[in-house]
Amino acid sequence: MNWFMFVRLLSVMAAMAYNAAYFTFLFLWLTEVYYLPFQADEELAKMGALDIFINMFFVYNSVLHAPVCVLNAAIIFKELLMLVWSIITNDPITGGTSQYALNWKHAKEALWDDLWWLDPMRSLPKIIWYVFKLDLTELFERTSWIGL
Repeated sequence: MNWFMFVRLLSVMAAMAYNAAYFTFLFLWLTEVYYLPFQADEELAKMGALDIFINMFFVYNSVLHAPVCVLNAAIIFKELLMLVWSIITNDPITGGTSQYALNWKHAKEALWDDLWWLDPMRSLPKIIWYVFKLDLTELFERTSWIGL
């Protein structure tokens, strides 16, 4: 998670900017629409097909982009919760951190466990075991030049 800290920061900033722009434009459009009945009759008479088209365009885009705002809100909530959770779960007495805390140690362990198939010293014995039912770990342990 620490490796993507910059990407996560950009994602949160973009989500905040998008939601702010969306709700600002939605508020301005809704105030304009709900203010129409209180305007003079001359203003209502000036409305034409283009004004109706623009309002339909805004309604369509508001409905279409509403799920994006929900996802952005979830991204913002997740990042804030991860920030608070990593602060809460750190143990100041022993200096230990939880699995949810963002630190390099947990990222390195997770990568080592997840990318075992890229290491030939770990993947080849497993492949040979599944294909030929031969255990090569004893051979690797007895051979000094392999370095296990």
